[in-house]
Amino acid sequence: MATSAQLATIARQVTFQERVRYYMIEKSLLVLAASPDSADTLLGQKVLDLEESVLAWSLATLTNPSIAAGAHAEDGSTITDGDLQFAVHAQWDAFKV
Repeated sequence: MATSAQLATIARQVTFQERVRYYMIEKSLLVLAASPDSADTLLGQKVLDLEESVLAWSLATLTNPSIAAGAHAEDGSTITDGDLQFAVHAQWDAFKV
């Protein structure tokens, strides 16, 4: 498993952040299409307006044990799309403030 310093390095990689942003937008569209409450609407709109910190979401996603265990390359390329999608979507409530 990667160290916290290695995971933080992955979180700063542009390609990894692009993957995370994709799943952030995907989750936003799913939530906004389902008659969300005001906090969901606010977060969804911030994500779609590119106002949410992708670095923060990337770091949060990398705290998931399955994601950390799959991080064998410095660019995060060994983390599967399915695992990444699940981990990003799971962060929604943590960022919904």
